[in-house]
Amino acid sequence: MKITRIIHSKNFFLLSCFSCLILFLFILPDTSSAYSETTSGGSLVATVKPPSPAPNENITINLNGYGYDINQAEIIWFKNNIEVSRGIGQKSYSFTNGNLGQITVITIALKTKDRRIIAKNITFTASEVDLLWEADTYTPNFYKGGSLPTSGSRVTVTAIPQIKSPDGNIIPSDNLIFTWRKDYKNLVKESGVGKDSISFNVGQFPNSHNVEVVVTSSDSSIKTSKQISIPIYEPKLIIYPFKPLEGIQNNKAIGKEYTSQKDDESFKVEPFFWPNNQINNNSISYSWKINNKQVASSILDNGSILNTTIGGGSGTASIEVLVSSFTNTFLRDQQSFQIILDDAFNLF
Repeated sequence: MKITRIIHSKNFFLLSCFSCLILFLFILPDTSSAYSETTSGGSLVATVKPPSPAPNENITINLNGYGYDINQAEIIWFKNNIEVSRGIGQKSYSFTNGNLGQITVITIALKTKDRRIIAKNITFTASEVDLLWEADTYTPNFYKGGSLPTSGSRVTVTAIPQIKSPDGNIIPSDNLIFTWRKDYKNLVKESGVGKDSISFNVGQFPNSHNVEVVVTSSDSSIKTSKQISIPIYEPKLIIYPFKPLEGIQNNKAIGKEYTSQKDDESFKVEPFFWPNNQINNNSISYSWKINNKQVASSILDNGSILNTTIGGGSGTASIEVLVSSFTNTFLRDQQSFQIILDDAFNLF
C-alpha cells in the first residue's frame, strides 16, 4: 500500500512529494516493545504507553521529532487505513488495542513547516504473557496459602504466553523465543527457543528481584513482554500446641501467652517459608529454653517439638525456641511466649 492511497487531504501533502515515500526504511523495535514500526523521510519518534499493551488495553502514542518544530507540523493519524485524527501539532493519539491476535496498524503522516514529509507505521498484534513465580520454601500440610520466597530459597518463574498465529491458533511455547532478564541483567544461557521458565537462588539481603521476559515469534513479527517484581519475605516461626496422639493443633497458634490447662504440655514450632533444601537436608537445629535454661527437645521431627511436665502451683514461665541453619549463618530466628500456669509450676 502506497502512502499516496491513504493520505487523501489535498491541503496536507502534495502528491508529488509522496513519490519518495513509497519505500520505507525499517527500524527494529525495542526488545521490550510489543509492536513493530517503520519510519521514512526523517526523524519521528513514537513513545507508546504502555510499552507492552495487552489485548483490549488502552494505548497512547506520543510523538517527538528532531531537526524541525513538531508543534508547527501538520499531522494526520490513520487507524487501519481510516483517518481518525488530524491537526497542527497533533502529537498524541489514544485507542483501544484489539482482541487477542488482532492486528492494528497506526499510520502517521507528518509535514513540517518547511514542507518535509515524514511517515511512520506502527503495527500492534494483540498478545500477552503472564509471569507466575513459585518459591521452594516450606509450609505445613495444613497451610492453605502459597509458599513465599525468602533469602537463600530457590524461585522458579514461568512465562505463559498468549500469542496467536495469523491463522488464529495459539502458538505453543516450544515455537517461541524467550529472552529473560533478572535485576536488569540479560540471562543469556537461560534464554532461547522454548525456554519458558527460569530458576534462581534468592540473595541474602534483597528486598525484591526484578524479572522480565520478552516473548517473540520465530519470524519476529509478534512480540510481547512482561516485567514483575518478586518481593522477598522474612521466614516466620509459629508455635502451636501439640498432642502426641492427635498431632499439631493448627487452629491454636500461640501468640505472646498460652494458658496451661493440664499437667503435661507439648509444643511444636513450624518454620514457615524456610528454604526447603534446609528442611529436607536436616540442616536446621532447634534450641529450646524454659526460663532461659536450655532444655532437651523431643527426638521427633528433628527437635521441633518440646515436651514439658507441669506440677501444681501458679505463675508463669517463659518458653523460647531458636531455629538456625548449620550451613547459612544468616538464616536464624527465634520465637517466645509466656505460659500461664494455674498452680505452682515445675517444667523439665
